[in-house]
Amino acid sequence: MSVPGPQCSSDFWGQPMSVTGVLTGQDLLNGLQNRKLGDAILLPDAILKHGETRFLGNVTGEHLAAQLKTPILPVSGIDGLILGCINGMSELVEMSK
Repeated sequence: MSVPGPQCSSDFWGQPMSVTGVLTGQDLLNGLQNRKLGDAILLPDAILKHGETRFLGNVTGEHLAAQLKTPILPVSGIDGLILGCINGMSELVEMSK
């Protein structure tokens, strides 16, 4: 099993940032497009607006998944990440559906 962790940076705040909670949907699109992404993209749920499937910058998870042609799966903590990898993401709710 391979779980790559590509880095994405952000210029949204006027300086380069790489902190997960301040990345915008557009930052993710810019950082992940034209990359081999595998079966799904697992992202920490802290990157989303609380209670929504929307990133900073108002891009939705559904839009990002469609643009990248890859499902976006929010995970909660390290337990969610491990479960997502071990179980082939079968226990996670896919944003793109």
